[in-house]
Amino acid sequence: MKAVVMEIHNKHAVVLDKQGCFIKIKNTGNLEVGAEIDIAANVSRVGSMRKAASIAAALVFMLVAAAGVYSYNMPYSYVNVDINPSIEITSNIFDRIIRVEALNNDGEKVLNKIDIKSKAVNEGIAKLVSAAAGEGYLSSESQGAVMLTISGISDEKVSKLESELKALTEQEIKADNLKAEVIVEKVDMKQHDDAKKVGVSPGKMLLMERLKEVQPEAKLEELKDAPVKAIMKSIREAKKDYKDKKEVKENKNKDSKKIMDKIEKQEDTEQKWRNNSIKNQSQIKDKNVSSPQTQTQEGKEEKDKKDNNKEQLNENKSKGIGPRNKNNRK
Repeated sequence: MKAVVMEIHNKHAVVLDKQGCFIKIKNTGNLEVGAEIDIAANVSRVGSMRKAASIAAALVFMLVAAAGVYSYNMPYSYVNVDINPSIEITSNIFDRIIRVEALNNDGEKVLNKIDIKSKAVNEGIAKLVSAAAGEGYLSSESQGAVMLTISGISDEKVSKLESELKALTEQEIKADNLKAEVIVEKVDMKQHDDAKKVGVSPGKMLLMERLKEVQPEAKLEELKDAPVKAIMKSIREAKKDYKDKKEVKENKNKDSKKIMDKIEKQEDTEQKWRNNSIKNQSQIKDKNVSSPQTQTQEGKEEKDKKDNNKEQLNENKSKGIGPRNKNNRK
């Protein structure tokens, strides 16, 4: 018999059945207010009700039940799993899987082996990882990759799923003795919807955008069906190549700068030499080209010197003192 959970207490809960009766049941720890549950037909009622009250309660039941059904079936969060099987899980506010969709042929192959609808999200992810390993997409011999991309209406719920699912997936991989890297990313709803329009998962779209940042010639169509580990390998290689090219370019720039600095230094030295040479020539010219007054003074001094020499010579002759010749020396 169906009933809607109305109240939850420590050891018991109160539910409302279709007859408008409130029923006290044991709290199993898995109950949520507003959730529709199955109860035994022979459980005891908390008390009888008048007909009017029963009708009113029945209306309340229908409203609450309708709200519960609506809440249960309303998409609340999305978890995209990419290995190479690409699968999207849609869950409700209670973290129950309400829809599962394969986004490629490998995803359909895996979903044909399991049924995870109505399961808790963490249980569904664990089953997907195991099924992918069973189909050979993950192994204990070669390195693989599992990417989980989470989006949803509530940022708080998305963050909670991010931490929970990463730990759960790593635990499942370790338990199955698999070699795989676990990548968990969060995207907003716009990114999720844009990826769906292109026909890929948000996770692969995110990886392809990162690859194009370092390898602009990468083509989306060629990467849509590529395994996550292959795209990540391309990203790592492209980043390394980009880094190497950048270092070479930086080294060339450094070398060019050194050469330019050397040339500029040499030009500065030559310019200084030219300036000094011009300055010296100017000083020499200024020294050689003096004013007429200076020349007159210099001429006068030279004339006075010659006259003094002449007077000294005459004085010496009168005293009988003169330059000796060869005959005198004999």
